[in-house]
Amino acid sequence: MDNTEIVPDDVDVFAGGFWTLKGGTHILFWQKQLQRLDHDLFLPPYCAKFIPTGGCAVDAGALNGDHTIAYSRKAGQGGLIFAFEPGTQAFKCLEHNIKLFEHANVIASPFALGEKDGTCGYKSIPGVDFGSAYCCGEEGDIKVVTLDSIIKPGFTPRKVDFMKLDVEGCEAKALRGATQILTEDRPIMVIEINRYCEQQHNGGSYDEIKSLLSQFGYLHRQVDGQNIDSMLWDAVCWPSEMGPNPVPQL
Repeated sequence: MDNTEIVPDDVDVFAGGFWTLKGGTHILFWQKQLQRLDHDLFLPPYCAKFIPTGGCAVDAGALNGDHTIAYSRKAGQGGLIFAFEPGTQAFKCLEHNIKLFEHANVIASPFALGEKDGTCGYKSIPGVDFGSAYCCGEEGDIKVVTLDSIIKPGFTPRKVDFMKLDVEGCEAKALRGATQILTEDRPIMVIEINRYCEQQHNGGSYDEIKSLLSQFGYLHRQVDGQNIDSMLWDAVCWPSEMGPNPVPQL
């Protein structure tokens, strides 16, 4: 860790010099308890299976980099990972943590994803990190970008191989903003279906996401071991031309 870097008051430092926010109840709590950024030994490695060596991936809703580090390792030095995190304090942790990664292959941006470029507000519930921070309205200090506008102009002809969307109810908007990527690159995706967000702040519904996936020619199923009727689960999504069930199990 850079000894000249001042640790913010709301940040804890754990093994390896990684930063995490104080007061977390789920992901951030588990990181501190286990003393590792990549605390989840199931979903991030599963997602990383879809990223080839030298590949390109999107980590939307990166928090402090618990998925980002797995994607960075899998893509390797020739790869490229786009990590998006609009939460100001979480982004500070992400920005710090990627400096400690083995490969310098991550571009981190403090932006929210949407269906059009613009701005939005940002709300959070202090002390909770489980679906508690979300973008709201069209006025605020958070910059909103589409994936097409930020990736395609500057990084073509690089193909996006994989996308993780965990953006607290804005998944449908993010999909609409990735029309070119979904049409041309056909990445495999893992999308969080969060009914808490749908109930709490009118986030995009599963039906809306399901309809968009169909329009883009994608099939999907729940990640193995998860319950599609629960309030929170992950959908693995793939282009229909790959066949009825080509993705590996967890």
